[in-house]
Amino acid sequence: MKLSISFLKANVEGFERELLLGARDTISRCKLCLSICIYHLPDDWKKIPEIIQSFGVNYKMCFSGLFDHVYG
Repeated sequence: MKLSISFLKANVEGFERELLLGARDTISRCKLCLSICIYHLPDDWKKIPEIIQSFGVNYKMCFSGLFDHVYG
């Protein structure tokens, strides 16, 4: 059974990349809105958007400044 969802929010303590890769088909099919933490690993801010863009869905990326204190 294939369900349709519209929003995915994830803060899975450093496993956001794995979550996104596992949800690739659902993200591509449903083109859902994503809210993903990008501060657990030092290069998450770069790698997570690359993973999302690799799905072939034209996402507009927005970053809040909340993680600046961690790596900035």
